[in-house]
This record gives sequence, structure tokens and C-alpha cells, in this order.
Amino acid sequence: ILVVDEVLAVGDFEFQKKAIGKMKDISRGGDRTVLFVSHNMASVRSLCTRGILLENGRIAFEGEIGEVVQTYLSQSKESNGQLVDVSHIKRPKTLRAIISQVEIRTPMKDIKTGNDLTFRVFFDTEKLKDLVLGYSLKDENDNSVLAASMRQYDLKLPVERQKDYIDFTIEDIPLSPGNYALSLYLGEKGYDVDVVPEAVHFLVYWNEKYGIATPMPKWGPSFAQTNWKY
Repeated sequence: ILVVDEVLAVGDFEFQKKAIGKMKDISRGGDRTVLFVSHNMASVRSLCTRGILLENGRIAFEGEIGEVVQTYLSQSKESNGQLVDVSHIKRPKTLRAIISQVEIRTPMKDIKTGNDLTFRVFFDTEKLKDLVLGYSLKDENDNSVLAASMRQYDLKLPVERQKDYIDFTIEDIPLSPGNYALSLYLGEKGYDVDVVPEAVHFLVYWNEKYGIATPMPKWGPSFAQTNWKY
């Protein structure tokens, strides 16, 4: 039995690709079990055939991997209107954990294709100055679909209190229905200061104003028109 716990949280793309390939070879040999522990849904889908969803140390769901991933991602519906603590998410040793909490401000029922989507990001540090916040959205297959940064708007964070936040709104989200993950990037002079991969997950629903036509394909990766408010 090979137990792999978040090994792909570090390393570059080539390392991750090689590691996944090696684990596939081992698991398909017929005489070895691979127990893969991860929050990366794309890697989980790629490697596993069955899954176990743990909640507070107990089994919350068990079954075919697609069903388990769907159940895990659908839990994001409960995060709307609540603060999601991201301070526990591992960062590389060279980075500081400055982003502390994330909140989806848009009501769950209104996260639909073509509507605005607002997030609130909290910072916990003694002083922030001349930093810029950026984000990216990935679909359930780990494809980047939208991204933007304050740098593109020639904006910087003016936060100088110990704890503060910024709201940003993605206008007219051009996303078809599905599960998505928001990753956050805090930078200074072109260098990463803090990175939070998959800070929150959320569901996008089909917008009735477009009728009953087949949902539009996912667009991206592309720049997303964003309003920043602080």
C-alpha cells in the first residue's frame, strides 16, 4: 500500500506530471494499492477510480471518484455568506501567509452565467503597502478559464491597518454551469508574497434569461473585467 499525502502541493509542472504517471503505473500493476490524499480535484480524477470524502475525521461519502468529487465540490454552496479560513492552506516557505479569509458575497442563487460575482478577501498583517492582488478561476478539470490582477488596472492595496479587506467583482461572468475554484495571488514588484491555491469552490448555475438553449462553452483562459473596491 502506497500512501501519498499532498505530495503534489509542491514541485513544478513536470515534477507533478512525472509523479502522477509513476503512481498510475504502480496502481495499475495489479498488486499495489495507492491511497492518494489531496485537495487537487484534477489530480484526484486523473489517478483514482474510487474515493472517500472525509469530514472532521469521519467518512462523509464513499463511492466512484466522479461522485465523490462532485459531492466535495458541491459543499461549497455552504460557503456563501460565510468566511472561509484559508490561513491553514500550506504555502511555500519563502512566502508569507497574509491572506487569511475569503468570502463569496454574491448569494448562491444569483451565481449564474452572465451575472456579477463578488468576493471579499481579508488580509491579516501589520502592514500592507504597494501590494497587488490577483486571482484566477479554474474549472473542475483544472483548466484556467478567467484571471485578472490589480496590476492590470494600475492599482495597489492601500491597506495599512493590522486587518483589512478588499472586495472585487467579476462582471458578467462568462462561465457555463459547473464547479469552479478561486485561487489568489498577492504580489510585490513582480514577486509572489502570498499564494492561496483553490481558496474557495463555488457552483455556477445556468441563467434563465438566456432561455433553454445549450449552455455556452467555457471561455478562457481570458482576462476578466473586474471592479476592485477597498
